[in-house]
Amino acid sequence: MAIHLGPILAFRGATNSTWKTSALVVTDRADRPTVSFSTPTAVLSQATQMLESPGGLVAWRIDWEVPRTTTESSVEYEISDSGKHVYSVPAAGGPLRFAFGSCNGFSDPKLMKSIEVKNERWNHLHDQHSKQAYHLLLLGGDQVYGDEIWQQKHSNVFSKWLSKGRRLRRKSDFGVTMRTFADRFYFELYVSRWRQAEVARVLASIPTLMSWDDHDTFDGWGSYPEEDQSCPVYRELGKIARRHYRVFQLQERDPGEVGPGRLSAGNSLSWGYRIDDIAILGLDLRSERTRESVIMSDAAWSATVDWLASVAKGAKHLLVVSSIPVVYPSLRMLEGVLGFIPGQQELEDDMRDHWTSPPHEPERVRLVHNLLDFSHAESCRVTLLSGDVHVGALGEIVSMRRPERPRGARVISQLISSAIVHPPPPKVARLYLELTGGKEDRIDADITARMVPFTGAGADLFIPERNWLALEFDDQLQLWAKLWTEGRPDPLWKVIHPV
Repeated sequence: MAIHLGPILAFRGATNSTWKTSALVVTDRADRPTVSFSTPTAVLSQATQMLESPGGLVAWRIDWEVPRTTTESSVEYEISDSGKHVYSVPAAGGPLRFAFGSCNGFSDPKLMKSIEVKNERWNHLHDQHSKQAYHLLLLGGDQVYGDEIWQQKHSNVFSKWLSKGRRLRRKSDFGVTMRTFADRFYFELYVSRWRQAEVARVLASIPTLMSWDDHDTFDGWGSYPEEDQSCPVYRELGKIARRHYRVFQLQERDPGEVGPGRLSAGNSLSWGYRIDDIAILGLDLRSERTRESVIMSDAAWSATVDWLASVAKGAKHLLVVSSIPVVYPSLRMLEGVLGFIPGQQELEDDMRDHWTSPPHEPERVRLVHNLLDFSHAESCRVTLLSGDVHVGALGEIVSMRRPERPRGARVISQLISSAIVHPPPPKVARLYLELTGGKEDRIDADITARMVPFTGAGADLFIPERNWLALEFDDQLQLWAKLWTEGRPDPLWKVIHPV
């Protein structure tokens, strides 16, 4: 059997007694994959279904469930003739270990020339995983880069459309040729990026949970002016990219299926899971985003609050994946300047992505209040996980609204791990960040935010090396966050204590 991609493991939920996993593989149309396990693995359930079938290839998902016991265990599996792979199942109630990363690619092919080993951080992640296995791999956005769709070497039809004036582009239809190419482009994009050996061996050995960001469609998706965002070409490309995100990253069939962890909320693709005392929430910041209005709809916010009050209730630590950092230097001054400079559309779109962009600040306040209210009510520690910005960094949100509460219920830490592949921003941008990053940011009355250095980073607030993040809970539910950066033998770190 010819396997063109996979297996790509995904996490599908857990109880005290079970651990649910799925694997995505892409095969030739005539081949239906099967999974086998090395004894004595006990498989409680197993199923296979087709997710997507463009042309001569088919994307399949195979689901299975194994027992959790009082000790950590390894599961060795093989899908058809893909070779044997192993992943780790944590002991029921035992310490959990996660890895987190973002930005797996290049926004511009020219950037590849500055990188000697593209997947060096993936190699390092695999090496650390081999020493002590991670139970989940959280990926916080830009797992692929769809920007290439505009390049002439990939698509004459889209590069020609892009060369038109803006008014003509907005009126152009999304024809059959465009649709056929876009369907093939996004499918092949996932296959080509994720089948790279350094990436593939990690994705086959750690179950994933993924949240998307703009480059999973193309740069700035959701932050363009409404006339562009709603024009036929952008609108239909967004639908096609969304379908492929659901198939490859959420491992859902589109349409007609809702994954086991998904929050039921209109167009939103947010998800949430509970593993023992740890809750994990992945916010969809792209499906409903508009430039001048919302990041998430009222329905998505209501579903998030309901999930916190039900699934997450009683948790001791809540991890929230927000692809865009909630705590970050304000770019409103630079954004205002760029508004008067012709030709700066791309940079302006990037800044409109941020929670601190003026149209989105009210939702930032809403998010922070919801998380603090949950932390206060449940005595649960909250930590934000973010990517997008191509630097590593650590931020803190501090509330003085309830000074009688323990500090852990009044402080939200934010860990930024970006990027696992993409190179850092230019020196002038990093200088601006360091000059402005130390200033206190008042989110609301009695709620402030600021950037703080990792232990081991000296006075530096922003780490300009490629990186990934280890999240290791000990048996006291302390979270040891270790930022593994390229070129440094030891990690930068932060200990986050329970409430």
